[in-house]
Amino acid sequence: MFHTNTNFSSEIVEWGLQVGLILFDFRSFVSYTMTAITVNFIIPLAVMFYCYYNVSVTVKRYKASNCLDGINMDWSDQMDVTKLSIIMIVMFLAAWSPYSIVCLWASFGDPKKIPAPMAIIAPLFAKSSTFYNPCIYVIANKK
Repeated sequence: MFHTNTNFSSEIVEWGLQVGLILFDFRSFVSYTMTAITVNFIIPLAVMFYCYYNVSVTVKRYKASNCLDGINMDWSDQMDVTKLSIIMIVMFLAAWSPYSIVCLWASFGDPKKIPAPMAIIAPLFAKSSTFYNPCIYVIANKK
């Protein structure tokens, strides 16, 4: 009396599995993107701010307490270290911010609307940041 179409029910199960795989794939893509941004952008930026801030505070503290009076030290070096720190942070932001924006755009926006040059140049610029650091140190080193 009651007839079920097994072909139809298997199509529904297959469709459900496909939808589940698409959702799983999207979630894994978003998880990967957020992990990459955290590990490659947020954590290094936080470490740089923390370290450069502590170096600056320590140098100012030693200068204020006159602990370094016996040492012949040029305090213009402190300004050089501060400038170098600022340049390093700005270059890091300039290199990795476009890549982070493209990743977030691809995860939460429409990836088809990302301009092709931006999608190509952003990762290359971010990954070339390892070249900028030694160049900045060589240019900043006066000795």
